[in-house]
Amino acid sequence: TPTAGAAPAPRLLAWITPPAYTGLAPVYLRPGVPPAPIPSGSRLAVSLAGGSGRPAVHLDGQRLPVRRIGTDGFSAGAPVITSGRLAVRRGGRSLGAWSLDVVADRPPTITWAAPPGALAVDPVQTRLPWRTKDDYGVVALEARLRLAGRPAAPPLTVDIPMPAAAVSVADTDAQAPDAAQATDAAQATGARAGGTVTRSGEDIVDLTANPWAGLPVRARLLGRDGAGQSGTSATVAFVLPAPDFRNPVARALVTVRQALSLAPDRRAQAAGAIAGLLARTDAFGQEYGAWLELRLDAQRLLLPAGHGRIGRVQASLWQVAQRLEDAGLDPSARALAQARRDLGQALDRALRDPSAANRQALEARLRRLERAIAARLAALRRDLARQGITAPHTAAAAHRLENMAEAARRAVRQGNMAAARARIAALQRLLDSLSNAKAMAAQARRELAAQQQAQQELEELNALIRREGRLVDHAHRRLQQAGNPPLADPAAADPTAQRAADAGTQQALHHQLSQLMHSLEALAGQRPPSLGRARTAMGGAGTALAVGNDPAAEAAEQAAIAALQKGGQELGQALAKQFGSGQEGQGRQPGGELGLARPGNGADGGPSWLPGLGGPQEDPFGRQEGAGGDALDPRAQVTLPGQGQAGRTRRIEEELRRRQGQRTRPPQELEYIDRLLKQF
Repeated sequence: TPTAGAAPAPRLLAWITPPAYTGLAPVYLRPGVPPAPIPSGSRLAVSLAGGSGRPAVHLDGQRLPVRRIGTDGFSAGAPVITSGRLAVRRGGRSLGAWSLDVVADRPPTITWAAPPGALAVDPVQTRLPWRTKDDYGVVALEARLRLAGRPAAPPLTVDIPMPAAAVSVADTDAQAPDAAQATDAAQATGARAGGTVTRSGEDIVDLTANPWAGLPVRARLLGRDGAGQSGTSATVAFVLPAPDFRNPVARALVTVRQALSLAPDRRAQAAGAIAGLLARTDAFGQEYGAWLELRLDAQRLLLPAGHGRIGRVQASLWQVAQRLEDAGLDPSARALAQARRDLGQALDRALRDPSAANRQALEARLRRLERAIAARLAALRRDLARQGITAPHTAAAAHRLENMAEAARRAVRQGNMAAARARIAALQRLLDSLSNAKAMAAQARRELAAQQQAQQELEELNALIRREGRLVDHAHRRLQQAGNPPLADPAAADPTAQRAADAGTQQALHHQLSQLMHSLEALAGQRPPSLGRARTAMGGAGTALAVGNDPAAEAAEQAAIAALQKGGQELGQALAKQFGSGQEGQGRQPGGELGLARPGNGADGGPSWLPGLGGPQEDPFGRQEGAGGDALDPRAQVTLPGQGQAGRTRRIEEELRRRQGQRTRPPQELEYIDRLLKQF
C-alpha cells in the first residue's frame, strides 16, 4: 500500500496502429508477449504516466523525441517502416522492450475473372468481370479500353466500384483506441499482416452511347491498393456491345460515328456520307428537325478541326439516330423507349453508388416504366384490333410485366442491387418482344395464311388418293367381269367406255398432281420424292388404260396410291419442320416470349396476340395441355400432336391407308375406310 504523498507507480502503454486502409485493429504491446506481425507504415505510440524523469524511447536504434503531457505524463510516436527493436527506459532502468516484425505491403494482383464482353442476358450491356488479390484489399479499380483500330487514341476509362471499405481506426499518438472500436475493426475485415484478401465481382455498364460501340477494343484492368501501389491485368480483346437499330438511316449514322472514331482526320468523307443520307429525304419522314441537325453536323465536319468538335458531332449523330429509330413509333412506344433508357441510366448510377437517393430514383424510374408499359399495351390493343387481330392476353401480359417491375422495386428497397439488376434485365428482355409486337402480328398473319394453304394442299392430296382409288375399283370390277362373264352385272357400265373415261380421268389426275407438286415446292421448299413416283405411276396407268390393259392399269394405280400415301407422310414431316420446331409436339412461337400472334385462336377466327403469357397450362400454340401434354385444340389450323398420341395416330393412319390400297376388299369396307381417312 503506497504511503500518503508517495509518487504513483509509472504506467506504460505502447501500441501500434496499422494504416487505416488495412482495416486491422491496433496491436497492444504487453510486457513479455511478442507482438503479432505489423504492417509496414503502421504508427507507433508510447504513453508513460507517473514516476519522475523523462523516459528514453528507442526504435531500431534511433531515439525518438518525447514530449511532456501534463505534470507527469510523456508520449512519443513514430512511423514503423522496417523491423527492429523498441525499448523504453528511464533512469537506467528498462520499462519495456519488444522486437517488432514489420511485414512489407505487396503490390496488388489484378486479373480478369472471365472474358469481358456483351452480357448474355442483355447483349447491349458490357460486362467487366474482375478479380483482385492484395494484402488488405484493392481500394480503386478501373478498366482502361483502347480502340483496336486506333491504339493511339485516348483510352476510355470505366471506373469499377469496389465493395465498401472495411472499418478503420484513426491514427492517434495521444490516446489509446477504444477496445470496442478495435474489436469492430478486427471483425470487419479478414485481412491480417502477411495475409491476402481476394475479391471478385462483375461490373455491368451501358456503353452503347460511346462512339466506339460496335468496334473492337483492347482492355485491361488497373487496380490500386491503400498504400498507393498498383497492379495491371492482362490485355484482352472484345467487341464493345452496340444497339441493333432497325431504321436504315440510324444504322448508317452509327457507321459514320464509328468511322470518325477510327479515322478522325477523314472528316470530309464523313461529311460526304452524311450528305448522301440527306439526299434521301423520304427516309426521314416527318423528322425535319433530324434532317436539319444532320445538315449542321455535315457543315461542322467541314470546318477547321477544333478541340472536341468531332466528339460533339458524334454525340449529335447518336441523338439523331435514336430519334430516327423512335420516329416510326407512336407516342406510347416512344415514351416506353425513353422510359427504358432512363431506367438503364438510373440502374447504372445505383449500382455504382447504392445510396438511398440513387435507390429512390431507381424506384421512381421503375414506376414510370410501369405506366409507360400500361399505355403501350393499351395502344397496341387498339392498333391490333383495327387490323382484325384480337388481344385476349393483354391483361395477362400487363399483370406479368407489373409483377416483374414490382419484384425489381422490392429488391431495390431491400438494397439487393444484384437481384434488382437481374430482374430489370429480365424485364428489359421481355419488353424487347413488346417493341416488335406489330411486326410479329404481321408475321403471324403470314404464317396463318401459309398454314391454311398447307391444310388445303393436304386435303387436295387426300382427294387425289380417293379419286385414284375409284379408278382401282373400276379396273378391279372390269377384271372380275372379264373373268366371270356369266356373273357379270347386265346393268354395269360398258367396259370399253368406262376404260376410256378412266383414261381421261387418269390424265386429269396426272396433271393435277403436277400442279400440286409445284405448289408444294413453293410452300415447303421441296417436292416430296414419293409424289414424283406417284406421278410416274399415274402416267403408266394412263398408258395401260389407253391400250385396254386393265391388269397393268390396276397395278400402276395401286402403286400410285401407295406413293401418294408415302408422299403425304413426307409432306407432313416437311410442314411440321416449317410450322413447328422440327420435333413432334413442339410448336414454334413466331412472336417470341410476348408477341406471338397465335393462329386460329382469335374471336373472329383470326390470330390472337400475346398467348405466351396465357398461363403455364398452354403450349406454344395456345392449346390447353392435358396430362400428357398432347391435347389438341380443334380450332388450330395445323395440329402437331404430342409424341405419344402422334405415334398411335400415325400407326392407325398407316394401317387404314394400307387397307385402302387393297382394292380387292368389299366396296362397303373401302367406303368406310375412306370416311375414316377423311379425319387425318
